[in-house]
Amino acid sequence: MPNHHSTFSIASTRQKTSVTSGAIAGIKHRLPHILALQELSPDQAYEFAQLEGYEPMFLSSTPSEVEAGAIAGRDDIHEWRGKNVGTALTGFIFRPDVLTLLRCGRFWLNENPDALPAYTDRGETDKGFGNMNTYRAVLYACLKHVQSGREVYVFNSHYPLKLTPDGSQMRFKCAEAEANKIREIIGGEPRDCVGDKLCVSMGDRNPIPQGVMLPVDASHVEDAASMKPLSDAMHDVRKVHQYGPATTFPGFTYDRAQNPFNEDLTDFVSSEALDMMFANQLPERSGNVVTEFCPESGCITFNPTRFNPGRYLASDHAMQEADFVMADATDA
Repeated sequence: MPNHHSTFSIASTRQKTSVTSGAIAGIKHRLPHILALQELSPDQAYEFAQLEGYEPMFLSSTPSEVEAGAIAGRDDIHEWRGKNVGTALTGFIFRPDVLTLLRCGRFWLNENPDALPAYTDRGETDKGFGNMNTYRAVLYACLKHVQSGREVYVFNSHYPLKLTPDGSQMRFKCAEAEANKIREIIGGEPRDCVGDKLCVSMGDRNPIPQGVMLPVDASHVEDAASMKPLSDAMHDVRKVHQYGPATTFPGFTYDRAQNPFNEDLTDFVSSEALDMMFANQLPERSGNVVTEFCPESGCITFNPTRFNPGRYLASDHAMQEADFVMADATDA
């Protein structure tokens, strides 16, 4: 029997303790096999690392009080708490009953992706392709799907902000660098490896489009083109979008006093598809999930159909989900 493998991408569980609690409560309900996280503080990473039934890993991507390029698991993430990590952490948690970790690593989104970063400033030196903010890296892991025997490669990133007129070109170069490293790491073209390997790239791409962004929407040529190196190498998972809002960024609000949705609840008012997932096989099912959370009662609602005063959004991004059928490697 084929297995269904789920991946989630959630971003920006920051600022409020209740927000982090809401995100964790949502994970406990939806039980992803792999969850990619971006924009975490060390304290938040520590909280996610305590989730029962999961193994964690987190990446420090820029020079700081924590060594750039260091990858922490459950046993050592506590040592990062209270430290300045320069820029927010990225990470994975995965279920060891479903997947076995074979190896993990990282590379940077710049002209020398394997070189350790050197600068700590913001705004003075180029951190890669015109990014003057902080270094941006990709954390990756190679896992073995226990039941099918297939290798699963997952890549998680947080792309630079579009702060300049040529921001789309910068993101294009980041996507190109990531796609090239993916080929190197998996040993070939992602689409050619689908029989033996599932390859998934997840992350916050920061494209900042205007209006609903779906794969067939020609009004976002610039932002869609900035991801072309990844969409050429793999499939855009949004082609199988089936539920939840069309985009993933509700805006920088966590309470119901500011309504982030349009009138018919089909999308956010901001309509920004910051989070994009690419895979070498199309998922059986995918969509975006808004988690509404009440910190007092612990009650959560996914993709609410009405507004509930006193509740928070669990993140300033929606979760992006995809379920992949995992046929046996020998049968694929």
